[in-house]
Amino acid sequence: MRSGMRLGVLLLGVCLLSGCGTGRTAMETFRVKKNLCYSSAEVVKGECEALVDLYFATGGRDWHRQGDWLSRKPVRQWEGVTVENRRVVKLDLGENNLRGELPDTLHSFPKLKELRLDRNQLSGGLPAALGQLKQLRVIDLSKNLFVGKLPSDWKKLGNVRELDLNGNYIGGEIPPWIDRWVELRRLDLHRNMFAGEIPPRLAALPQLQDVRLSFNLFRGELSPELLYGPGRTRVVLNRNKLTGPLPAPLPGTVIEYLDVSQNQLTGELPTALGEVPTLWRLDVSVNQLTGPLPPGLLGLPEMRWVSLGHNNFVDDLNQYWEDLHPQIKHLDLAGNHLWSGGALPLPRAKMLKLGGNCLRFPPGTSENVRLGNRRLWPQRAVDDCVRRSETVMTQTL
Repeated sequence: MRSGMRLGVLLLGVCLLSGCGTGRTAMETFRVKKNLCYSSAEVVKGECEALVDLYFATGGRDWHRQGDWLSRKPVRQWEGVTVENRRVVKLDLGENNLRGELPDTLHSFPKLKELRLDRNQLSGGLPAALGQLKQLRVIDLSKNLFVGKLPSDWKKLGNVRELDLNGNYIGGEIPPWIDRWVELRRLDLHRNMFAGEIPPRLAALPQLQDVRLSFNLFRGELSPELLYGPGRTRVVLNRNKLTGPLPAPLPGTVIEYLDVSQNQLTGELPTALGEVPTLWRLDVSVNQLTGPLPPGLLGLPEMRWVSLGHNNFVDDLNQYWEDLHPQIKHLDLAGNHLWSGGALPLPRAKMLKLGGNCLRFPPGTSENVRLGNRRLWPQRAVDDCVRRSETVMTQTL
């Protein structure tokens, strides 16, 4: 009898030290573990206990979907828990009102492959304990309240294929150990507080396809390897502090989606950008780019979205208009120094922004038609504007 009491006190002490909580919560955690985990044959005891810790640490009673958690039903039937061979291999509790900090006992799932806790209200630092889960393939902690930096213990996670931390308050630089993540395919860090230059080691990752780093404080110049590396299909870098020119595409690039808008890029668009057959979305708007448009850009076979607005492009659109792809749905050329020597038939794009340029349109096109919230230019104004733009073009050349 006395030995049993001693064991209970010892286990309660361990619970308190391991982050189960204090007072009533600690007592309840200990009771639930004793009732559910000590005789469980369906899942390893330590993993059962770690699930109990997760429930109480993140306010399980207030979860939107509790789905049999802490019930006598098999653990594999608990909401968001996948079990194989008595091991938890997946936790998916996204958009479920989890609150607070994650418990240190997360390291108790050595076979865990997917951790999806997105769209909750989790806070504190990113859990360093995840660094011990070397079979992790997917980490999705997006749209929470995490702060701090990427834990150095995460450098051990060389099998991660997808990391999504978007919509948090994580800062610092992308660490040099990122080059150990050789299996990484998708990286989403947008809407955080990351800063510094984007490291070449990231661009060199051999499997990386999808990079999303927008709405941060990254600075420095772009490398062609980051934008057009082998297998790279999507790169989203808008709303940073990036400078310098937009690099020319590398031979064999398969980029489909490229967004570098709202930075501080300068120079001309590379001519080879109009020779990328896979490109369907390009956004370089709100930079300081200059010069003519790349031949063939508006007629690329997959092109559906082009946004070049609010730069300093200088060119006659007539030479490109016949090749304009009829399936383009979004065309933004507003706020440049573009003109048309002849009338331009209006394309069928659902979103059309041409204002702030010097463009002629077919007879009968109403002056009250608004393109990009700006009126079409009256004919005489167009003539004057074209002459001014031609002067600018001559000076530029």
